[in-house]
Amino acid sequence: MAWIDPLKDGKSRIELIDSMGSDLSVVNDARASFEKSSQQLSEKDIKLINYLIKHQHTSPFRGVVFSAFRSSQSHLTA
Repeated sequence: MAWIDPLKDGKSRIELIDSMGSDLSVVNDARASFEKSSQQLSEKDIKLINYLIKHQHTSPFRGVVFSAFRSSQSHLTA
């Protein structure tokens, strides 16, 4: 996907990764801290979604609106 350099310094970067994701996006967000992901939705993934709903773990569902990557360098001057 396209990215922009908001500070025009050649070092900062914002890139849209995904928008209005799917059930697959939810399970991949839920597994992000374990550095795991799925390529296609499986029965195991559907069970994970049901578990998240049942136990009110809502943060993976919030991530499907959009995901972005941000990179920048900060310089402190005296």
